[in-house]
Formats: sequence, C-alpha cells, structure tokens
Amino acid sequence: MIGWDENSDGTLAPGGSMTNFMSMVMARDVASPAASSKGIQDKMIVYTSKESHYSIPKNAAFCGIGRENIRYLPTDSQGRIEVSGLEEIIEKDIEEGGLPTLINLTAGTTVMAAFDPIREIQKICAKHNIWVHVDGAYCGSVLFSEKYKHLIDGIELVDSFSFNAHKMIGTPLSCSLIVVKD
Repeated sequence: MIGWDENSDGTLAPGGSMTNFMSMVMARDVASPAASSKGIQDKMIVYTSKESHYSIPKNAAFCGIGRENIRYLPTDSQGRIEVSGLEEIIEKDIEEGGLPTLINLTAGTTVMAAFDPIREIQKICAKHNIWVHVDGAYCGSVLFSEKYKHLIDGIELVDSFSFNAHKMIGTPLSCSLIVVKD
C-alpha cells in the first residue's frame, strides 16, 4: 500500500510513543552504527514540529540523544512544519558539529490534525542523509482511504511510518504499527 519493495517490514507496539521511540533508535543506529555498542559519540540532532507528540523529547532522553538536541521547527497557521528555512537550520547544525539524525513528521497532530508536507521535507532530508519518520498515530490510517490518502503524499519516500490501529480503524485494544522501508 505504501509502495515499498520486499525489503520493507514492520511490527506491532503498544502505542505511538513506542513506535516513535523505535524510529528514533533506528535513525540513531543508521546515523552512527556504533552507537548501540559504544554509545553515542556524536551530537545527534532530531528535528520535529513544535506541534509534535510529547514522546519525542522523552524518547530523545531515553535513547541518549538528549532533549537539548531537539530542534522544534516552526509551523504555519494550520500547524504544519514550515519548509522554508529548514535547510538553513540543518546546515547550521552541521556547521556547529551536529549530526542531523532524524526528522519526525506528523500525519495528524494531536491538537490541529495537521499533516506535515512529506514530499518537500524528504527532498531536503535526502540531501543530508536524515532518517524521515512519519508519526501517523492519530491520522496515519488515511493510508487506507482513497479520498484522504493525498494527505500523506510522499509516504513512499520516508524511512519509517507508524499509525495507531486503535484510532480510526477500530481495533478494540491499544495497538500501534510501525513499518520500515528497509
């Protein structure tokens, strides 16, 4: 449904906080393969919307990246990440010795149900080898809708995507899915 090949896979988790954590750990390990055995040696940077889920700073602390290494990106009047200026923010972090590691996009922010512009942001991240995760815990199930799937245009380009089956598709128990391109 996403358009990935046979190298893609996924798993179930108890909720969106955990799938966000899993994406951050994968991004950390791709950016610095020795991180899981030797510890974090680089100043890793996570980018996310100021409207993103509360689990992002918590997960940055859990996986050793640190809360202070999160860049809260500005949003427009509809709550979507502002694309203009993103590349300059990333380049400044690189210039200051940072390792851009993950950008967390949202498909349906908790308060405004905003959808970040995946395709535009992924182009910038591809230039800098930044893992792109889409947290669709709230509204990622638009994947199943012909009418609303356009809201996640570019989903085939990201590294990981998650959504909560207990929201929107009616699973009676707490259940989140995370799928990964590779």
